[in-house]
Amino acid sequence: MNWQFPEKSKIQSLKVEEKEKEKKSFIANFAFFFFPSLIVASGLVLGIWQPLEQLAYRGLFRLRGTMPWDERVVLIDIDDASLTELGRFPWPRKQYTQLLNQLSAAEPSVVVLDVLMPESSPEDAQMAAVMEKVGQVVLAQGWDLRKTPLPPTPELSKSAIAIGHIANHKDSDGLTRQVVPQLEGVPLLSIAASQVYSLVKEPVKLPPMNQPLLVNWPGEVLQAPHYSFVSVLQGKVPASAFKGKIVMVGVTAAALDPLNTPFEGHPPASGIHLHATVLNNLLQQNFLKTPDPKWLLVFLLLGGPMLGFTLNRYRARHQLIAVVSLCSGWVIVSVVLLRVGYLMPVVSPVGLFCLTAASLSIQERLRMKAQLQHIEQQQQQRQLYDSLTGLPNRTLFMERLEVALERTYQFENYLFAVLFVDLDRFKVINDSLGHTVGDKLLVAIAHRLCTLMRPRDTVARLGGDEFTILLEEIQQLSDATRVAESIHEALASPFYLDGHEVFAAASIGIALSRRVGEPENRTVGQDGKTIPFLTPSTLPSPNTQKGQEPGLNPEWDLLRDADIALSQAKIMGKGRYAVFHTTLHARAIALLQLETDLRLAIGALSKEGFEFSVLSSPLQDENSKLKTPNLKLLPNSEFRVYYQPIISLSTGKITAFEALVRWQHPKRGLVSPLEFIPVAEETGLMAQLDWWVLREACCQMRAWQERFVQNSEPSTSNYEQLTIGVNLSAMQFAQSDMVQQIDRIVRETGLETRSLKLEITETCLLEDADAVTAMLEQLRALGVKVGIDDFGTGYSSLGRLHCLPIDTLKIDRSFISGMGDEENRWEIVQTIMTLAHNLGMDVVAEGIETAEQMLQLKRLQCEYGQGYFFSKPVDAPAAEELLAAQPQW
Repeated sequence: MNWQFPEKSKIQSLKVEEKEKEKKSFIANFAFFFFPSLIVASGLVLGIWQPLEQLAYRGLFRLRGTMPWDERVVLIDIDDASLTELGRFPWPRKQYTQLLNQLSAAEPSVVVLDVLMPESSPEDAQMAAVMEKVGQVVLAQGWDLRKTPLPPTPELSKSAIAIGHIANHKDSDGLTRQVVPQLEGVPLLSIAASQVYSLVKEPVKLPPMNQPLLVNWPGEVLQAPHYSFVSVLQGKVPASAFKGKIVMVGVTAAALDPLNTPFEGHPPASGIHLHATVLNNLLQQNFLKTPDPKWLLVFLLLGGPMLGFTLNRYRARHQLIAVVSLCSGWVIVSVVLLRVGYLMPVVSPVGLFCLTAASLSIQERLRMKAQLQHIEQQQQQRQLYDSLTGLPNRTLFMERLEVALERTYQFENYLFAVLFVDLDRFKVINDSLGHTVGDKLLVAIAHRLCTLMRPRDTVARLGGDEFTILLEEIQQLSDATRVAESIHEALASPFYLDGHEVFAAASIGIALSRRVGEPENRTVGQDGKTIPFLTPSTLPSPNTQKGQEPGLNPEWDLLRDADIALSQAKIMGKGRYAVFHTTLHARAIALLQLETDLRLAIGALSKEGFEFSVLSSPLQDENSKLKTPNLKLLPNSEFRVYYQPIISLSTGKITAFEALVRWQHPKRGLVSPLEFIPVAEETGLMAQLDWWVLREACCQMRAWQERFVQNSEPSTSNYEQLTIGVNLSAMQFAQSDMVQQIDRIVRETGLETRSLKLEITETCLLEDADAVTAMLEQLRALGVKVGIDDFGTGYSSLGRLHCLPIDTLKIDRSFISGMGDEENRWEIVQTIMTLAHNLGMDVVAEGIETAEQMLQLKRLQCEYGQGYFFSKPVDAPAAEELLAAQPQW
């Protein structure tokens, strides 16, 4: 066998070519890996990363935690309490003179006044004399908007031992990171204070005066030793607190001298805290240091290629682990170095690590082309597409919706629909599994929605958990409802995200572009309910020409209509869909008007100072004298208190009333509580209204007691005792000063506390058990009785019921109304009464409407009854007539 070997020159040529390829590959890889370094370094030079570095700056300080404040520095705050006591700021010189007199006895080392005093005052001489008595007083100098210096007055300047400037340079994010040691020959206020301290107490090493100083914030400013200005004036602070200390006086009241720090994103920090921090840095010699920008730039330029060649040897999984470790390690090292006074950049190194790792996954041959495509896609993505899901955003959706509306002008029978999709209880997923899983769920839902649509349809994400769908060229309403049903079916299947099985549901609102000849009422939806269908009034009819639309922005009107239908779907129970009709829009407008009227009506109560009145009755004789103090008529009040009697079933006589609020609207007449009370609760107005009702009811009951209970004549005193029951809302119950307000109202109205019963719902008992029990014990200590209203309809824990100081259980009317028809309801009522009696509680049965129900409850030994069988809720004069008639059932 003859073997044929290649020529030696050919072999050498192949080796040279291979080396040349390796060389070109090395150069290409170096250029490729150098590209991330170039991006990060350029961003550093151009300041692109500065906003992110500013955020990282805040995060590093918070990760580092607080450091101890120097005990040699004490702050005297001109705070809100001082302004309340001493008047508006700026103050006259006498306030500072009194403060310096107080401090002179304490013998502080230095007193620093961070208050501008450029204008002369007759009190300057007296203040200057006190300053000379104290000895070491440093005053502040500033500049106005025209850069004109604002030094202290000559007389005060002569008495001051030093003057320091208070100029404050804030970065673009509003945070002060550095200070200027000297400005126009005037040292910084804190540096001037440290110079004086060096003369009188101990030497302090000063920093270079020709370059800015980086502030090392030790922690939250409220951790520094501080006292209120007015407390010092009043002698409430011992002199030992200031002896030998550097005392800094400045404004800390809200909105007067605001300052952001890494630990307070918003005030309470102020300018005096900045100067105290700088002084703290001077005393502890712990100003921040930063690396040389040149060496940082070299590190960024060489770090990308070195990291790229190193990571290129490993697989993608190991590369990811390495980059994550580098990023987290850099952050940890930065935090550790910050504790010893070195501030390291975070965004640019971490960005370099991430960009280098990302560059490893891009093929060399398509690198440049992919970069250009990426830039174009990013520009389009930011403008028209959602960054998380990749779906069209609001802008692109509205453009396509506008195009669809244009087609309705061109084609008479063109029909489309807008579906507004909102995820139900999405916040629960975010709160429980985290925003990362929540974002992944949004992406997965977006993918499922897209798979259900035709190519001509548009699925967009408006923001948060809201999606919109544009269904074009449909034939009838049922096409849109079928899509809504398909969405519900698609979301019924679980999502598997990061090891979690997640379920999602959505409510959907549907709005059509025009009327399609459907009947005005049409049965649609998975629940088989009749959903009215009407065309949105703001959209053009088929014959409307362009430029003659009734609405200025019909595309926004259509989106609004779909949103209104969505709200209706949520009201129907979530996980449903609803079709827009004009009554929904009218209902939304009516609800807004109701809320506005309600705010005005309750606001009128506030303007009147919650004054109250006892409604007089023709039955009162002229000699009747009310002992209730400070009664005043409210002629303009739209609210009325109605009273429903509570009857003792054993005697058949009235023993109490329940106070119920009614709204006498000036245009609509009497508004049902079922209509305005939910609005008041949702808008936070309920507590304000309830306090008015409590005050009005207590006043009225006090008047009735004086007439019918405390009268000395036996013929007119036929009631041993009358009590008033007032509902206490959950919003009132959550107020920390609830007991104090109740006590004040009872004392002001003159009503005995034993005559007041507060009724709470079972919802209030679901809060913190210890806090609820403590509050109820405080009410019992006042002598006020407490009852649970509508018992049996909520979620109260029977295991806790025996531990609570409850006097009465009110059985809900839903159990009483059917007692004569259903045996199981009778057994439930009997069980509730047995439970209440075993716990030492009285029972009130609500909703008694027949004599048979009253007799059944008497046989069950129910103490009290309430309902239309006795009387419906009536106004105060009618209730007084009822008391005067002395009925007995």
